[in-house]
Amino acid sequence: MHGNVEEWCYDWYGPYESGEQVDPVGYEDGDFKVTRGGSHGTEIYYLRSANRSGAIPEDKHWLIGFRVVIGELPDTKPLPLPPPQAYQRDVKQVKVDWSKGPDPDKPYFRGPRKYVRIPAQSNGPLFAHHNHDPAITYCPNGDLLAIWYTCVEEKGRELAQAVSRLRYGEEEWEPATPFWDVPDRNDHAPALWFDGEETIYHFSGLSVAATWGSLAIVMRTSKDNGVTWSKPRLIVPDHGIRHMPIPSVIRTLEGYIVLPCDASTTGSGGTALWISKDEGKSWEDPGGTIAGIHAGVVQLKDGRLLAFGRGDDIDGMMPKSISSDMGKTWAYSPSPFPPIGGGQRLVLMRLREGPILFVSFADEMPIVDESGEERIISGMFAALSLDEGETWPYRRLVSDDGPGRLVETTDGRPFIMGFSTAEPKGYLAACQTPDGVIHLISSRQHYEFNLKWLITPPPAEPTG
Repeated sequence: MHGNVEEWCYDWYGPYESGEQVDPVGYEDGDFKVTRGGSHGTEIYYLRSANRSGAIPEDKHWLIGFRVVIGELPDTKPLPLPPPQAYQRDVKQVKVDWSKGPDPDKPYFRGPRKYVRIPAQSNGPLFAHHNHDPAITYCPNGDLLAIWYTCVEEKGRELAQAVSRLRYGEEEWEPATPFWDVPDRNDHAPALWFDGEETIYHFSGLSVAATWGSLAIVMRTSKDNGVTWSKPRLIVPDHGIRHMPIPSVIRTLEGYIVLPCDASTTGSGGTALWISKDEGKSWEDPGGTIAGIHAGVVQLKDGRLLAFGRGDDIDGMMPKSISSDMGKTWAYSPSPFPPIGGGQRLVLMRLREGPILFVSFADEMPIVDESGEERIISGMFAALSLDEGETWPYRRLVSDDGPGRLVETTDGRPFIMGFSTAEPKGYLAACQTPDGVIHLISSRQHYEFNLKWLITPPPAEPTG
């Protein structure tokens, strides 16, 4: 059992039942089949026949095999499916009236409010230690869903995905619950995308075991506001690089679904695209590489793709990548924005009203306030382009512009949010609801604002 490979088991994976059992055969259904054992490359903790790992039945790689057993199956009845998680319970299956949102002609800003709510001493299946790499989407019923990975170490087998729901009309995000977790495998890089009709897509990288180097890409869908999900499907089944999803999914003018994925496992090396022309049934990599990992991508009105990424720079500035052939080749030039690094991820998205929104970080950046004076800000900022990314005339700090106060950033570390300072780090993700509100999340906090707020000059520096 120990020293060759993990071995497939008959059972569908699920939590152990309390009390003694005789000849258990697992659950009546599930996403994962149990595997046991391991190889010379398996950590000692998991290298036990008593340890139950799991895998998607269609997955295949160099760590899983099987052993033939000749004999009759026990006649034990399988267990019923476990009860749904909190985020799946009592979800309204109605379409919301988006006309009741904030007045689009008035500046609107709200936040930050914490969406990562895990008890301080939690050590599995949700981990208080490290929560990062989020994705967010809205649902047809008006709810917001945020997912992220939760772990002790980013490369660990314990890494799983957590979820929280902000129900329409409620003030606080619900406490986190488990979302998806291939047992004892690193489920790296979650992404969410709503097609605007009825389907929410969940994408994830899937490691062979630990770390994020050799990933396959998994896709699931939900048509009931995130209550139930389809069986996981390996849309890119080979475990390799260029397979780490980024929550910057878009639909192009041609109707294609575009899923950006990191092309490298290091802090630089670029971003690849996976494209589906048939509503997610098949996917292809056009072969080109965006400058910078964790890239945000938008399609310009003339059909070209525009992208910004992290980790590379051109002349000391964040690189700007343009493709005229749907990602087969890219042209690179310096952008007007500073490069970003570890613990930071940008957002690039087209707003419903037409302009392109960019959100990133700067150690120092000049902005012009309502008095016409220039002043320096630091931290997370938003910029807006009205001419397809050529110029970015509107820039402002993502802050309530109030007096300095302590707020939590990644893993609860404090920062001062105020008149000239905002969140210094975090992986960003965003969506815009049909009422025009932009929902931006960092690795810890949720911010809301609208287009009118973005184009309204920030207040002048207080005196006295």
